[in-house]
Amino acid sequence: MELRVHGPRVARGRPARRPGGAPAGARAGGERAHALPARRPRRDRRGPAVAHRAGRGARVARAVRGPLRVRADARADQAAVRAYQPVLRGHHDERLRWPRAGHCRGRGGTRDVITARLAIQGGTPAVSRRYRERWRSVHLRDLAAIVRYGWRDVNTIAKGDGPIAEFEQKFAALTRTRHALAMNSGTAALHSAYFAVGVKPGTEVVVPSYTFFASAAPILQCGGTPAFCDVDARTLTADPDDVERRITPRTRAICVVHMWGNPAPMDRFADIARRHGVALIEDCSHAHGASYRGRPVGSWGDIGCFSLQGVKAVSGGEAGIAVTNDPLLFDRMLVLGHYGRLKHGQAKRSFATDHISLGLKYRPHVYAILLALGTLSRLDELNRRRRRNYEILGAELAGCPAVQPVETTPEATRGGFLEFIVRYDPAHAGGWSCRAFIKAARAEGVPIAEERYAQIGDQGHMLHESPVFTTLDVSALGGCLGGRSAQLAPRRNGGLPVTQLLAGRLMTLPPFTRVPERFVRECARALRKVADGAAPAGGHGPT
Repeated sequence: MELRVHGPRVARGRPARRPGGAPAGARAGGERAHALPARRPRRDRRGPAVAHRAGRGARVARAVRGPLRVRADARADQAAVRAYQPVLRGHHDERLRWPRAGHCRGRGGTRDVITARLAIQGGTPAVSRRYRERWRSVHLRDLAAIVRYGWRDVNTIAKGDGPIAEFEQKFAALTRTRHALAMNSGTAALHSAYFAVGVKPGTEVVVPSYTFFASAAPILQCGGTPAFCDVDARTLTADPDDVERRITPRTRAICVVHMWGNPAPMDRFADIARRHGVALIEDCSHAHGASYRGRPVGSWGDIGCFSLQGVKAVSGGEAGIAVTNDPLLFDRMLVLGHYGRLKHGQAKRSFATDHISLGLKYRPHVYAILLALGTLSRLDELNRRRRRNYEILGAELAGCPAVQPVETTPEATRGGFLEFIVRYDPAHAGGWSCRAFIKAARAEGVPIAEERYAQIGDQGHMLHESPVFTTLDVSALGGCLGGRSAQLAPRRNGGLPVTQLLAGRLMTLPPFTRVPERFVRECARALRKVADGAAPAGGHGPT
């Protein structure tokens, strides 16, 4: 029999009968061709994106000029009809087109891309469900631990024992370091690290401009000056060659940031720091559980700093931690902001202060550490899931020059992630701006946004162009800043060509953790769809 599809309707015919009453589909031995039932098939709610792969075991339906013909035999059953019904209902006014090759080509040949109209132009969204992250950073047992301490009326631990000591020991084991010091933020950890290695007025710290501002701002609190460096275009981590060019006799330290969980090539930086006699600090705020050449991040430099803020892979809501193998550096961080631990907590008894610190208080809240203990216990599973989904995203976007995930540093293992970062090239997407592309992708159901570190603040400056590091006279603010020169602008920055090009070229996706693989694949295919739809359209894209 034949099933004819005219527009949105399916016309069902009955088998013609031979003379003598036998149906036309009858065979010898009483066999009959399978006929489709008369009832109307249920609508497939999975969306048109699955139309071309639904009905396994059925013959692939072919789109031809004119009415769509689906030949029903022993293998073509209701699945084919159910799969195509939503497609036909959504395309009353245009001929159904089978997926064809687009501008994005996959591995081993051309990858098919759905060429339906973009959702922002009235087409059907490519992602069949809303984004919902089912991974929970806080579990009931974490809350129960907080309740137990609250019931005992214990809400602070000044001496660093109990759960704080437990967390520090476990984090030191994670990073394979001797000492760990928990704090109330990652910014506090960075400030403590700069203080510990001797950053002071008249000294400089080489730090990337492409990073969160907290990587550089604490340098000012120590009286030092940030010397901003460029990043590697492929990995978005600091460029070792550019870092070495910016080292001067005033340089006291290098800060390397493992951006978005991607470890920097730490062997290069360790060699540079050793040859020039400067300290090496790692900002690992995005990279919990990451490693380079099998060695954990945080253990390569003199001090490794981690943020434990709310959205991080290991989180206490608001907290941080610093790790080191040097007992003197540990004691220097302790004397800066942990007065309750100076009597018994010093690793080397470096300072006799009568147990009084230098005035800051960087002690973490015990409740935050209890939450962080729970998330630390689940870090391996979190990283395993995120690495798998990042690999899927990269595989689905392979050969699509408009949208590509940022490369992982060779010999490195990502960890933490914070977010999935993809690079955008408007030259392969009709010249559409990044914001226009994002608007179209969001209409398809992709939870995507513009990357926020390439342009910081209301004016969209790069970090090295921010008023805090250029025009603002911070010396007039007093405190440690009072010892600085009034002019911050004159600096031997030179050009930062890669950093300057990042604005409008990076997009972020959530760090898919506990979401179906199918959702990740649909998001990647939706990005391909937008890239293919934008290429012939040209112009500036949707506004």
